[in-house]
Amino acid sequence: EVVWWGSSLSDEVRERFARRVATAVWQSDAIGIPTVSRFLRDLRLDTEDTLVGTRGGRGLRGVLFSLEHRLEAHAKDFAEKTMTSCHLHQDLERWNLYPAIFKEAPGVITVSRHADMPEALEKRFGVASQNLVIPPRHADIGKDSPLELRRVGWLPDVIDEIAPQLRAVAKGKLVLIAAGYLGKHLVQVARKAGAVALDVGSIADYWMGQRTRSYLDI
Repeated sequence: EVVWWGSSLSDEVRERFARRVATAVWQSDAIGIPTVSRFLRDLRLDTEDTLVGTRGGRGLRGVLFSLEHRLEAHAKDFAEKTMTSCHLHQDLERWNLYPAIFKEAPGVITVSRHADMPEALEKRFGVASQNLVIPPRHADIGKDSPLELRRVGWLPDVIDEIAPQLRAVAKGKLVLIAAGYLGKHLVQVARKAGAVALDVGSIADYWMGQRTRSYLDI
């Protein structure tokens, strides 16, 4: 929460957002999970490493815990659900598959912190798109105007304004969302509005010429 929004949320707000994100995850058609390589990257093989010593390790344990308990309680819910790599958004870029995806889309909408995303997609893929701008992460504040940030606020402050804007334009479109943790909720909003919605995460930064994740040097 501090990395993304500069401070911790209240218990009430945290619980409200957690319910939204959990609903989005478990109702999605495809869930990205960490691959074996991610566990090997974070695991210390020369010690009895339980992955509790780092934020990333605790996240991996959280994913395992959630999936195991969800499968035990709701196994039938996974019968038609696709499980894939949490790095799929980057793999699609490596495999040069975004052009094929864009080719089939009747319209493209992005949700990202990059105001000039439409220009980047036009230049890179020849795709016309509309972008709904959201506030950046607190950790990225150096790349943006502090005055503008104070005017807009953080994503938790404005997500209930962004969601209806997205709902109004999403039907029948391909919606690409790069909005971190709360972006999962926006994926669900677009999906329920009749869009094909993908969480593209840091690949949006990559399209803007920014390498903000270390998984692969695409």
